[in-house]
Amino acid sequence: MAFGLDAFVSSLAKSGVAKVSHFEVLINPPTLVPPLAGSHPDARHMAMRIESANWPGRTAMTVDYNTDFGPIRKIPYSAMYGDITTNVILSDDFRERTMIEAWQDIMVGTHRLDGPYATAGNSFTTGYYDDYVGNIVIKQYDDLGNESYMASLEECYPAILAPADATWGADEIHKMPVTWYYRYYRDQRQTLNYAAEVKKGGFLATSGLGGLLGVGAGAIAGKLGPTVGSAAITGIGVLQGSQRLAAATKGR
Repeated sequence: MAFGLDAFVSSLAKSGVAKVSHFEVLINPPTLVPPLAGSHPDARHMAMRIESANWPGRTAMTVDYNTDFGPIRKIPYSAMYGDITTNVILSDDFRERTMIEAWQDIMVGTHRLDGPYATAGNSFTTGYYDDYVGNIVIKQYDDLGNESYMASLEECYPAILAPADATWGADEIHKMPVTWYYRYYRDQRQTLNYAAEVKKGGFLATSGLGGLLGVGAGAIAGKLGPTVGSAAITGIGVLQGSQRLAAATKGR
């Protein structure tokens, strides 16, 4: 079949096109990340500050299978997930950077002898893996503002807080690049399935948002505290949006 311009335009009009600007990132830190003098940013605040991000990638890891005759076959045996980077617009008081630093303090110690969380005993002490891994949900929207896809990054943490320039020669906005390591991601269908089974465990449980279904937002905020409770309430919105998305796309 020869290429036809009309067919090309019709295909684009039928299913539309995804736009790189129609996204949202919800960062849900572990429960041990503490608030800082009431200015600790929550998931909704961070979502408004993330200027750019990456959708997660995946590479099939293979082993060569050499037969007696013919070319070598590459047999997949596992998957490797690439890191992602978010670019964060900083507030006047650097509260977004302070939150990432507090998160890393749980991972590798404070590495400083002053500050609200620094003590002689934990300055260089590494933390337990389960205590510092969190969850990041990336959502894609269509032109009408409806959620069209989402990915949930599991067991993630801010591995690299990149240096940021400071100069008298410019009056630009301060931005903070953060590279995130994570174990794997769930796509839209997996996220919906695991949300339905949240009481059995799954990505919400490991991210500190377990038990959202059937629990009031106020109760969650009261139980987990203002910072984590706020992230939990945001998680409820993610679940509700996911359920609406599932209903809208059922039967397609």
